[in-house]
Amino acid sequence: MTSQGPAPKDILFIKPGSMGDVIHALPCAVAIKNRWPDAKLTWLIDDRWQPLLGGLSSLDAAVVFPRQKFRGLLGILKSLSWIASLSRLSPDLVLDLQGLLRSALMARFSGGKRIVGLSDAREGATGFYHQVAPVGEPCHAVTRYLRALPTLGVPVPKTPEFPLPIGTEPEGTPAEPYVLLHPYSRGAGKSLSPDHVAEFCKA
Repeated sequence: MTSQGPAPKDILFIKPGSMGDVIHALPCAVAIKNRWPDAKLTWLIDDRWQPLLGGLSSLDAAVVFPRQKFRGLLGILKSLSWIASLSRLSPDLVLDLQGLLRSALMARFSGGKRIVGLSDAREGATGFYHQVAPVGEPCHAVTRYLRALPTLGVPVPKTPEFPLPIGTEPEGTPAEPYVLLHPYSRGAGKSLSPDHVAEFCKA
């Protein structure tokens, strides 16, 4: 499954969300498919972000994780049967880029023959991996995900590819060229300040 072993025929790529994280993970998925074009690539993704994969022509299948339905005590019980259903996948290779206990359990329950995760995974997730890919110094999320590739035996691309779908313009879109800026994000310190927005607009 590495450059020294047989190529995987079935790959499970675990990155359910969030929106930005899915976009950041696209170059990693593209590089894996370029390395093994004949392998079946399946992405496990939150149903809210599945449309983001519409431009990834190399994707063979998606496993939808209905996260919103699994909230609360009743939701936890529902999630157990869903997780158990992952055993039907039985992939040769699993890459867990989410790096949490829940995603590591998904990897295990999938019956993956080889499970790889990042060295900075949290909540004890690394204990469920067969191999840990070293991340090294703190870096941008795109670079962080790409650092998993050498452990898989996949070359790191010189130019990351982001095959996003074209999408549909909303009503009232200006006819002239424009830039759409969304300055807000979940979590403290992730949103752009008014000064940042002003500096961006001046540039």
